[in-house]
Amino acid sequence: MTSRTHYFCSLGIVSVLLSVWIDVAIGMMSIHLIPQNPVIGGSVTLSITGITERIWSSYWFKGPSADSLYLILSYYPGQDTPLAMGPLFHNKIKVFFNGSLQISNLNKEDEGNYIVKIKTDKQNYVSMHLKIYEMLGKPTIAYKTSISLSRPNTPTRSQTMCPSGNGTDSGKIAVIVIGTIVVILFLEIIVYFVLKKKKNSPTGAVYENVHIPQQNNYEMTFQGCEVI
Repeated sequence: MTSRTHYFCSLGIVSVLLSVWIDVAIGMMSIHLIPQNPVIGGSVTLSITGITERIWSSYWFKGPSADSLYLILSYYPGQDTPLAMGPLFHNKIKVFFNGSLQISNLNKEDEGNYIVKIKTDKQNYVSMHLKIYEMLGKPTIAYKTSISLSRPNTPTRSQTMCPSGNGTDSGKIAVIVIGTIVVILFLEIIVYFVLKKKKNSPTGAVYENVHIPQQNNYEMTFQGCEVI
């Protein structure tokens, strides 16, 4: 990507140099943009080419004609105060000795028709339209990948087994719990009645303690009678 950008930049520089050489060779004044595609926030130089004579003065205008209402500046090389500002002059503008104009911190308001008049031994006049482009951000490439391990149209184990297994287990647990409670209640009822019945009736040990003394008394009486 970087090598391709350098390639196109090199082609642009070569084309500008070639056009400058042609203008100088044929003695025709023209304006060349450096860079050729200026962007917002950048700077651009409206470079004057094709002038081989001494420049006495240069005038820049922005508008439909070279009228004083559209004057940006006047420049007189070699004088004590070479720069004379026009009504459209602003601090972003700089003029060079050969009449070239530089504009920095570009915005959309800098677009328009620019006219330059350069006075040498003859009058030179040329115009051009300046276009300002918006800066494009670096392109980004986004990609998304997804991996699925399940076969298509085949339900997974979690989708088929888990819901039915959970329902069966919960039902079994409920039945076991209810059965256990019923058994415990039934055993408690049986124990209750057994203890109640045992409490109301005398034990075997009581009967034995009652009858034994009666038997002994009978035997003693019988023996006493026999002795008499």
